[in-house]
Amino acid sequence: CFVFPTPEKTILFVSAFIYNTLLSSPPDTTSNPKPLELMSFKICKLFDDLTYAIKSNIKSINVESLSELKLISKIVDELNTSVNIAIRLNPEIKSKTHPYLETGSSESKFGIAKSDFAKCIKIIKKQNKINLKGLAFHIGSEINDFSYFKRAINFMLDQIKSLDMNKPIEFLDVGGGLAIKYFDNDKTLSIKEFVKKVRRLVPNDINLIFEPGKSIIGNAGYLMSKVLYKKKNILIVDAGMNDHIRTPLYGAKHNILPIRKQNKSKNKFTVAGPICESADYFDKNFRYSLDEGDLVVIGSSGAYGFSMSSNYNARLKPPEVLISNKKMKLIRKRETFDDYISEETGLE
Repeated sequence: CFVFPTPEKTILFVSAFIYNTLLSSPPDTTSNPKPLELMSFKICKLFDDLTYAIKSNIKSINVESLSELKLISKIVDELNTSVNIAIRLNPEIKSKTHPYLETGSSESKFGIAKSDFAKCIKIIKKQNKINLKGLAFHIGSEINDFSYFKRAINFMLDQIKSLDMNKPIEFLDVGGGLAIKYFDNDKTLSIKEFVKKVRRLVPNDINLIFEPGKSIIGNAGYLMSKVLYKKKNILIVDAGMNDHIRTPLYGAKHNILPIRKQNKSKNKFTVAGPICESADYFDKNFRYSLDEGDLVVIGSSGAYGFSMSSNYNARLKPPEVLISNKKMKLIRKRETFDDYISEETGLE
C-alpha cells in the first residue's frame, strides 16, 4: 500500500498539475485559443502528441532533436498555425549521480547537441510559424552539488549570447533533478536555495522555469509492507520490485522502519520481496529484528514508486491512501485479477 501523508499545500500543487496535464478539456479550435500554461517535455514525441500540443496552444514545446523540429515545422504548415518552442540543449556535462540518472553528458540521448544548434536556428528563421521562446536543459537526477548546475547555466548563457534572432528569448528552463533526503543526515540543496543561486547567475530580463518534481513529492510518500516469512536473517515482505524498483534498478537506499517503534538489533537483516529475482530486495543492512506479520514502511517513495510499478510476475498493484489532517482516504483501489486481465482480448 502506498501512503501519502502530504501537507495541504503540496497536495494542492500536485493535484493541480495532474488535473491540468491529464484532465484538461479538448483543445480550443477557435481562432484565438487561450494558451494552456503547460509545457511538453517528452524526449520522443509522436506525431499525434505534437499535433495535439500545437492545437492546444500550450505555453511551449521543448524540442529534443533536429528531426523533431523538422516535424513540428511540417505540422504547423499543415495546420496553418504557429507554435511556441524551446530548444533543449545538451550541455555535455557529466554530473555525479547514478549513470541511469544522468541526462546531460555528451553520451546521453537527451537534448540537442551543440553542433546541431545552428541548424535548428536556421530552420526557425526560415519558418515564420515557429516562435523560439526559450532554451532548456536538464542534467540529471539526485544531484546535490550546485557546481554542475552552474557549469550548465554558464554554457546556456553563452548560447543565448550567440543567438542572432529578431526577438530575445523569454525564458531559460533549468530543469530539476535536486536530490531528496532519504536519511536525516543526507545533505541536499533546498529548492529555495537552488532558486536563489540560479537567479544570481541569470540576468533578470530572462524568466526562469524550474522543474522541481521529485524534490516536492518524493518525501511525501511511503510504501507499507508486511513481513510474510522470516528465515534466518532474511525478512520476506509482500512488496516487491514490481511495486518499487528503485533499489534493484539504481541501487537506491531508502530508509525502512518498523511501524511499531523499537530499538535496533545488533544483527543485520535483509528485507527481500517475493519475486523470483535475486535483485528483488530493499535493504541488506536492516537493523530491526521483526516477526512474521509485522509491518514496515519504506520512506521517500512519493516519486518513482507507484509511477514505475508494473505487473511483473503477475503481481497486482497496491492501493494508494492519502493522509490529510489525520484522516485517511483511499485514492486508488487495490488492483484485482479481473483488472489485470481486462485489457486482454481474442482469447475466448
